[in-house]
Amino acid sequence: MNENIPDSTEVQSEFMRTQEISERQSEIQEAQTMINELLSQLERLQFADYKQVLAWLRDYQRAGDVYGVVKNPESVIAVFQAHGMTANMRMNEQFHQWEKDKVAEYIIGQALDGLAHDGAVHSSIHDFVEDWEI
Repeated sequence: MNENIPDSTEVQSEFMRTQEISERQSEIQEAQTMINELLSQLERLQFADYKQVLAWLRDYQRAGDVYGVVKNPESVIAVFQAHGMTANMRMNEQFHQWEKDKVAEYIIGQALDGLAHDGAVHSSIHDFVEDWEI
């Protein structure tokens, strides 16, 4: 057998690697498109509507969870701060689960804390928002 000609296993392995890279690039591109769309919506977000804000943060987390996506957390934090929302809002306060505005502010504060310290919203936001919506 000619040493310069790859066998079928090598060809198949190379094809699989190429396909995986292509799929990964597509995943990153799709997530980056979503992040860019969300960032463009941020200035128009109705910050008094906690349901809308929490939905935005959930979408931002989901798209931002893809490794390789540029998320611009500093600009997100700055916009939220301009609307009076800060990391760790309501952190050490006592409130009841039926005080939906306070619970929403707590969730938003935790999301902003994740952005400030880790550059990302923690994936647990999905569970917190789901419980909040009940």
